[in-house]
Order: sequence, then structure tokens, then C-alpha cells
Amino acid sequence: MPDTNEIISDFRIILSDFNGREYSGPVEHDTLFMQDIGFSSIDVVILGETLETYYKSDISFGDFINEMSRQNVQDVPVGALAEYLAKTL
Repeated sequence: MPDTNEIISDFRIILSDFNGREYSGPVEHDTLFMQDIGFSSIDVVILGETLETYYKSDISFGDFINEMSRQNVQDVPVGALAEYLAKTL
């Protein structure tokens, strides 16, 4: 079961070749998926599918996104997703 820091390291690997794009900027706990990495809403959906494949696990990504919406979070920090995954994987 990976911890938050390991998951953030995994994000760096995943984002280095994500959906036909290469992201090489910083990926830290407070990095925002939309503002900093340049994700669109469809990228978020694709990320959920990618994470399930990467971790070979049903991670209930939709539940995470719904919770962020209930909290009125407009742009998800990498660390928030990493913490969620560390609890659910």
C-alpha cells in the first residue's frame, strides 16, 4: 500500500506521458491539476481511468470527485488525491 509521497512520485511518472502529452513541470503536494498542470475536465476523467489501470484497483475515483464538489473545491491539489488514494488502495 503506497503512502502519499509514493503516490505523488507515481503521478510524476504518469504525467510524463499522459494522454499524448508530456508534462515535466513540478508535481508536488500543492500542485493543482487544472491551473498548474493544465488539465481539462475530460483529463480528470481519463486520469481516474489511468489510475485504476496503474494501480490495478477500483479506486472509486467518482466518489473522490463528488466529495471535492461537495466541498466546493474547483481545482484539486495533487496532495488531496494522493491522500485519498493512500487511504483507499
